[in-house]
Amino acid sequence: MKPPLTRPPPRGIGTREGLFLLALLPGLGASLWMAPATGDALLRLGLALGLALAIEGLAQRCRGLAPLRIDEALAALPIALLVLVLLPATAPLWSLGLALAVALLLGRHAYGGHGQSLFHPAALGLAAVLGLLPPPAASAEPPQAVALAWAAGGLLLLALRLRDGRVPLAVLAAALLPGLGAALLSADGGRDLFDVFDPLTQPTLLLLAFFLASDPASGCLTPRGRWLFGAGVGLLAMLLPAGAGSPAAAVSALLLMNAAAPLLDAVLRRRPGAVPLLP
Repeated sequence: MKPPLTRPPPRGIGTREGLFLLALLPGLGASLWMAPATGDALLRLGLALGLALAIEGLAQRCRGLAPLRIDEALAALPIALLVLVLLPATAPLWSLGLALAVALLLGRHAYGGHGQSLFHPAALGLAAVLGLLPPPAASAEPPQAVALAWAAGGLLLLALRLRDGRVPLAVLAAALLPGLGAALLSADGGRDLFDVFDPLTQPTLLLLAFFLASDPASGCLTPRGRWLFGAGVGLLAMLLPAGAGSPAAAVSALLLMNAAAPLLDAVLRRRPGAVPLLP
């Protein structure tokens, strides 16, 4: 039996990550279109992609993989986009550079490269900087069009069989539980039941479910483990004191479950019929 932290070797990195980038486009495009300052958002986008390629090239050279491998570079771009969309729009540029450096160097290459990370690289990079930034000011609720765009990209991932649908479904279902419990315990539970589904309109939660938590490299390998992993991510994302559905809560929930994933797999493999599931 393989040790709990062992992950299957990546297969078809270039093709898989190219399709993953395609699935990111609807949500990314909607986020840029709805941004208060579209020009500034486009500049940040170019900076994030440029920094990601530069850091990736430096890391590959230090590991003796130079010249820059295109398939590995392509795998770094989705990480840059995920960091960009989850960082506050008003975050200073140094925070973007620091998040990308931590994500790619410590979250990705320190574990051996693509598909070998214990923690999701983008979540690790975001965690390194969100604690250094002042609490974000209250902002207007993102339009539902952005949430629909992330959902459309996530469904494309599932249709292309790039992600296992167990994890996103578990994340979204578990995220509804706190609201459902509160509605059932309230005096006017019937009316409050309509508010139970509000988390499904949050872009951050949909991004977490489809594009972050579903990453097979940093999640569980067993079928039952993936259900439990997704449920843990969704429930923690709504209950952590960082703020229900906020980027800080989403990142914290994912990292906690990333750390628990090897233990879940190790326990579930001992049960009859628990066959490892390859990504």
